[in-house]
Amino acid sequence: MEINKDADSRRLFKDLAWVWQIISPKEGYEKETELFIKMMNIYSKKNIQTLLNLGCGGGHHDYTFKKVFKVTGVDISEEMLYFARKLNKEVRYVNGDMRNISLIDKFDAVAILDSIVYMKTEDELLNTFKTAAEHLNPGGVLITFCKISKESFTHECNSNSVHKKGSVEIVSFKNFYDSDPKDNSVEGLYFFIIRENKKVKIEIDQHSFGLFSIETWKRILKDTGFEINVVDFNLREHNIPLFICIKK
Repeated sequence: MEINKDADSRRLFKDLAWVWQIISPKEGYEKETELFIKMMNIYSKKNIQTLLNLGCGGGHHDYTFKKVFKVTGVDISEEMLYFARKLNKEVRYVNGDMRNISLIDKFDAVAILDSIVYMKTEDELLNTFKTAAEHLNPGGVLITFCKISKESFTHECNSNSVHKKGSVEIVSFKNFYDSDPKDNSVEGLYFFIIRENKKVKIEIDQHSFGLFSIETWKRILKDTGFEINVVDFNLREHNIPLFICIKK
């Protein structure tokens, strides 16, 4: 069956926003978020009190960020923001696109985490980093990471997992596929077998992610005006570069 990538992926994502709260629970983000806080405090040239989380998703990083900072979250998906607001009632959430959103407030820190993979062109990556810079106070810190890169990506990447919550069991299969190694994008397919009350259904969630070299990341961050620091970071059993960038 041929899938209409634009229409169907949007429809499926809206239908399946609840699934991500089960297969990727907030408890799995606490340790890494604590590390992000530590690294931001080490490199920042100012005392961090406020943080803007661009592409905050369901608010699982914010669950730990809010213990230390006054947090504002931005996401393009109202469905994911529903779960973020439910989890983090203390946090201000705004529906918007991290490539072009403009808030009145300035922040001591900006985080752009898992959602950065949705930037599929160099211009989108540049615009997102510009958004971060425009919302930072002088000396403020941006933290982000390159989850998949030209250097580390293999032609086909697969994984699977099983998660349970109450009466729901979800078996998920992930397949990342690069149909054209010459371009800057890869396909991400998520297959879900969902069992509840003896009923079974199968869903597919389809995404397109950006794929750039580490040098491209460094160049774009430098072009945006950041002072760049790179630290090796283990994200969910994968070693990736963590960028801690200071606004000059």
